[in-house]
Amino acid sequence: MALLSEITSENINLELIFEKYPDEIFNFSEGFDDAILGVDDDKMVIVYSTKKYMEILVKEADWEYEEALEYFEFNVKGSRGGKFPIFIDDVF
Repeated sequence: MALLSEITSENINLELIFEKYPDEIFNFSEGFDDAILGVDDDKMVIVYSTKKYMEILVKEADWEYEEALEYFEFNVKGSRGGKFPIFIDDVF
């Protein structure tokens, strides 16, 4: 297990989350580890940075920002269910 001093927002990933919470089941977006901010330990859901998530969509899908935003709003943020991840609005 990583030491607390070794964990920063830049290196949080699913492996660390699964290691810390081995008995929990998380919904997550595959390929978006770089957008993970952490875990809401009250709701036990993964927390993502919307800004970083959008940057990954634009880069990986080779989309314009508007295309990525439409996809994100409808297919990601618009999908709700049990233990759905939280997306922090950090796009300003």
